[in-house]
Amino acid sequence: MLRRVREIPSGSTASYAEVARRIGDTHLLGMELTMLALALSAAPDDERRGILLEALACFRQADDHLLTVAALKNLHGLSLHAERLDEGRRYLEEGIAIAEELGASLLLYFLRAELAIALLIEGRHADAAPLVRRNLLIARRIGAGVDVAMVIFAAACCAAWQGQHLVAARLHGAADADIRAGLADRTINWSGPERRLQEDEQSRLRQEMGDGEFGDAYRRGSDLSRLQAVELALGRPNPRLARPG
Repeated sequence: MLRRVREIPSGSTASYAEVARRIGDTHLLGMELTMLALALSAAPDDERRGILLEALACFRQADDHLLTVAALKNLHGLSLHAERLDEGRRYLEEGIAIAEELGASLLLYFLRAELAIALLIEGRHADAAPLVRRNLLIARRIGAGVDVAMVIFAAACCAAWQGQHLVAARLHGAADADIRAGLADRTINWSGPERRLQEDEQSRLRQEMGDGEFGDAYRRGSDLSRLQAVELALGRPNPRLARPG
């Protein structure tokens, strides 16, 4: 990794990492290595993983718990894209344990959303369902002001597993518009396992319900506001909730 750093022109993120390394600023080095791993999006996974692992070690040494969690989350994402599911889940579980000690409630919301998806990919719906419900209650409490697309998607998977096919189809419709927008503006970077989960879940629903019934429920779900989708997922649909303007 050091050899590659020296090959990148002066003024780049990599050269800043080298400066941080030379002056012995571990905290700064961790941040610059994180930026470097993000910048090297086309590099081999193993190279990026090595950089992120070094960043994680820096944050641990600097005793920065929040950035340690962020590094673990980044490593989970890289592992998921590489389809190393067990490894990625372990990073998430460690991050959640640290965030719980910190009382970082919003960070926990996002980490638990990712863990729920990881468990669903593994077919562990019974383990994912309590995490999903916990996040739905948080989304309701703060008015769905946070991103709820992945939580609603996970809720759709859990509803189908529980035999609530109509609800599941509507929730897929509610989630998909936000997911498509996130993929378009790159705020969501879906992995192969996540895409396959969506395809498999919706395919099974179509088979159970038939194309017509699924399509009608899906379209009705796409008209729901985020708060309506949250209430539907919690089993308390409220038609008076306003749609987004």
